[in-house]
Amino acid sequence: MRSSACAPLLLLSALAAQQGSSLPPGETTAPNKSSPPAVHRPRPELPPELALEHLRQGNVAFTASRKAGGRLPTPGERPAGAGRYLAAVVVCADAGIDVPALLSQWPEDLLLLSLPSTQVSAEAIAVLERAVTAERLSLCLVLTHAACPGLQAGKATTPAQELLERRTQPARALAQRRNLAVDKAQALLQRECLLAGSELLRQRSDDGKFRVVPASVDGKAGTITWHTTHAEELEVAPVK
Repeated sequence: MRSSACAPLLLLSALAAQQGSSLPPGETTAPNKSSPPAVHRPRPELPPELALEHLRQGNVAFTASRKAGGRLPTPGERPAGAGRYLAAVVVCADAGIDVPALLSQWPEDLLLLSLPSTQVSAEAIAVLERAVTAERLSLCLVLTHAACPGLQAGKATTPAQELLERRTQPARALAQRRNLAVDKAQALLQRECLLAGSELLRQRSDDGKFRVVPASVDGKAGTITWHTTHAEELEVAPVK
């Protein structure tokens, strides 16, 4: 009699203990409810071709707005994978242009290197190397302009002017030899100087992760002429 009376009490005690522990029947250990371990994946990178197309579209929007006499276009959405900067722009110090407006970008999205006649220096290369390795920079524009006084042959009157004359003379020689506009010749030469002056930039370029694009701007119209080859002009996927 005594044992049969205790059985219901023992059953109720067992059920209460099971409900209090919130364990499924048959489990004796609480499941691990901590967050799953973090999965380390490589950070996405913006391909240079897509970065270039984004800037092309920005300049098209800028020139269309200027022609229509409207307000400057609002910069579009940043492409996925962009680092701190969408692009670096090596621009002539006396070009007198608003580069972010020209490309329809926010100023903080462009790394601007303003140099006399876009003449590349070791310091400029060092800045680009840091941006490539630390900030995922994938594109650099070398932006010249036809009205650049530093590219015109002239009489130097000081040692510093003589130095600039000597450094820009190769562009004038290339322009004459290949029947090019001197600003285009300078853009092409400075692209080669950037890549020749840095093993890091050259390797990234060979790997397709970094690109230097020569270009010229018409300061009055705001249009950019991109000095790329036919192969480089192949259609790329839309920027999203």
